[in-house]
Amino acid sequence: MMESEHELDASFDPTAILEQLPSEHPIRGASLLELSFRLPLRSVMLAFLAVFTAPAWPFYLLGRAIWGRPPNVPRARQILRYLRLAWIGRPPAPGLSFLARLWLTLSILRKVVVI
Repeated sequence: MMESEHELDASFDPTAILEQLPSEHPIRGASLLELSFRLPLRSVMLAFLAVFTAPAWPFYLLGRAIWGRPPNVPRARQILRYLRLAWIGRPPAPGLSFLARLWLTLSILRKVVVI
């Protein structure tokens, strides 16, 4: 008996674990050259955003005292948890390099600055 085309395709098997979806493009990590350019730029932009948004923080804190914490703003405990997991978390192979962990840290801090 001949099996149908769907039975041969692993994407239709509910028990199969695919590395990537059939129409998905392969993901490649940033090269060392790209990260050596992006990390200092991200750091400078983070410092610029911190200085630029600093005058708005008193208004945010006043609004928080009056109306409470907005639901889309994580608590300080949650932000510290994200930062801790960025540095000590052990993702599956190939894992995260030091520069990738640094990138995650800058990304988390950027979200805090632009709250």
